[in-house]
Amino acid sequence: MSGQRFGRRWLWIALAVVVVIAVGGLAQWAIAGSRSASTADCAVVEDVALQWNTNAAAVRDTLLNGGGRPEDYRGVADRQRQMADSLRVAVDSVDAPDIKKHLRSWADGAL
Repeated sequence: MSGQRFGRRWLWIALAVVVVIAVGGLAQWAIAGSRSASTADCAVVEDVALQWNTNAAAVRDTLLNGGGRPEDYRGVADRQRQMADSLRVAVDSVDAPDIKKHLRSWADGAL
């Protein structure tokens, strides 16, 4: 009988090890999946931030060095509208709800 108990004990230990490895593997897979989504979200934010900086420099240049003509101001307004549109497109490109919220707010402020 003790040999049979000993065999069952090893069976339970082996089963526990398999379960721990399976759970660990699933956890790693889940973490890696969320990490790649957040990495993609970061890339989207980085892209629109670069667009924003380029746009802001062009707007600043127009306002500081432009002739103050109405078409200069219309051009600035058009650039800001295009930037807001880019930000709204970026909202649909990210997964994280908090980043979506901030991008929407940023787009609203760009107008």
